[in-house]
Amino acid sequence: HLPEGSYFHVSRQVAIGAALGTGFRPDLVIEAGRYVGSLQCLLWNRASFTAPAHLGLDSHNVRLPADAPVVERVMTDLEPEIMAHGVGLNARFRAYARQAGLDAEGCHAVVDVGYSATIQKMMQVALGQPLIGFYMTTFDTAQAVAKDGGAAFSCFRAGSENPETSSLPVLAYGLAVEAFLTAPHG
Repeated sequence: HLPEGSYFHVSRQVAIGAALGTGFRPDLVIEAGRYVGSLQCLLWNRASFTAPAHLGLDSHNVRLPADAPVVERVMTDLEPEIMAHGVGLNARFRAYARQAGLDAEGCHAVVDVGYSATIQKMMQVALGQPLIGFYMTTFDTAQAVAKDGGAAFSCFRAGSENPETSSLPVLAYGLAVEAFLTAPHG
């Protein structure tokens, strides 16, 4: 028999934002993958945080990982605002998790298409509990979930392959795979 399962709708954006509510950690935003674009969009896309408009972060472009020190400096300047946002988001995220039964004793798992297990990592930080992840494909970076007591398993291990040049169909056609698996119909 399969264990009981249910949908827990969560985005990487919400999971990172909620994780930021447990303590000020710019690395949660910086290390969530490559990025090219404005600082304002980075903070919004990764943590649903909108910096005050007068700072003009929408006109300052960054590239991650190369500009990590710049992003960390800006986030440090905004620490009180980011923390206030993160604490509020974490409280709402934990309430949602309680409703879904994620605060109960026992072992919980995340099932997803995969790649770097970012959502699992951030959920573990936000909830303060380890999770197990079952993925179609993972990169080596998915193993970082072990730092907080979790584990990640996959059908296809991509190692450090480049998705754009990979011979693995699940990587080469990743967007199609995700669209197929997240379609609203069976």
